[in-house]
Amino acid sequence: VACPEGSACVEGATAPTPCAAGSYAAKSGESTCTPCDGGTYQSAANATACVPCESGAHCSPGASAALLCDSGTYGNNATNLTSQADCVECPAGSACETGAAVPTTCAAGSVSAAGASVCTRCDEGKYQSARGQPACVACPEGSACVEGATAPTPCAAGSYAAGSGASSCALCPAGKYQSATGETSCMQCQSGKFSSSAGRSTCERCPVGQHQSQYGKTGCAACAPGHFADVKGLVTCKKCSAGQYQTQEEQTECINCAVGHFQSAKGQSSCTACDTGYVQPAKGKAACNICDATTYAPTVGLIVCTDCEVGKFQAQQGQASCTACLVGHFNADKKQTACKKCAEG
Repeated sequence: VACPEGSACVEGATAPTPCAAGSYAAKSGESTCTPCDGGTYQSAANATACVPCESGAHCSPGASAALLCDSGTYGNNATNLTSQADCVECPAGSACETGAAVPTTCAAGSVSAAGASVCTRCDEGKYQSARGQPACVACPEGSACVEGATAPTPCAAGSYAAGSGASSCALCPAGKYQSATGETSCMQCQSGKFSSSAGRSTCERCPVGQHQSQYGKTGCAACAPGHFADVKGLVTCKKCSAGQYQTQEEQTECINCAVGHFQSAKGQSSCTACDTGYVQPAKGKAACNICDATTYAPTVGLIVCTDCEVGKFQAQQGQASCTACLVGHFNADKKQTACKKCAEG
């Protein structure tokens, strides 16, 4: 009887011998089984044919199973590979897992060198915006890049990145600011302004009662006595005007000198009482009024001059008293500049 397909019968055989895995007998009457050609395999016994090797695998002659291409290589969609040497090295910018038929292109934010089995995320401080790339790019100045970044992130207002390759932006220190995005440095607060904390996009104006004459400061200074600041953002405090004063620090206005007092200079912390012979009936004056002849002011700080009494006189201005008439002289009226001589007899 003819040996059946998928089997072999040697001379004198009493029964067919099924072809072993990795071999076949395509027709009946075969005395031997034929090994599978390279690039094909057969995993079953009693086969009549071999099957092509799967894409991403290789099959040596007589193979009973397909062997997958190693990681980092691929089969290039071929079904006739006979050894690992026929698998192709994975190109840069792609990844090839074990048994890959074709390379997998690296996504944006990841890269690979040739022969890689997986794509690697870009390190902090680097990025890659395109697919299928072999290397990441350093993050530019004024930006930051987290791990796996597909694009640089510009530094927000109030922060900066001085050099390339930053993974995070630094906050502007107190006394400085940055109003724009994507910057490489911060600016000092101008005079009349300040920033008391880090990460500021603007500086604050000095409050009323304070000032700041320098750049890059974290606070403002109180106005000294004799000075004031009635608006925000002053570089220097204003001096109290003549006729005014201020005894306290950090004030927004000055005080008028009281009646009977004066202040001739600006920026003073007190007023002075009018001297004897002088008076001041009004507030906020820079000088005192001199008493006329025939009047006087006996003490300091007076608001009106006193008329010379009957029997007295004063011929000069600015005097503290009147003079009594001499013996043989008299004044019957007030406010006289001289005494009259008594009549004889």
